[in-house]
Amino acid sequence: MSHLRTELRQRAEELVGLYPLRRSAMLPLLHLVQEQDGYLTPEGIAEVAELTGTTEADVRGTAS
Repeated sequence: MSHLRTELRQRAEELVGLYPLRRSAMLPLLHLVQEQDGYLTPEGIAEVAELTGTTEADVRGTAS
C-alpha cells in the first residue's frame, strides 16, 4: 500500500520519470515525503526505496 497520498504519489512517479536513473530522484522524493508528513517517516523512507529501486539503508544514508 502506498504511503504517499494519491496526488503526491503521482508527483513522485513523475519525478522518477525525469531522471535517467531512478535513484537520481531520491532527494526530490524525500522532500515530498517531508512535505506530506513533516518529517521522514519509516514508511516514507520505505516508499522512496521502492520508487528508486534502492534499499532503505541507501535512502537513510542520503537523508542523513
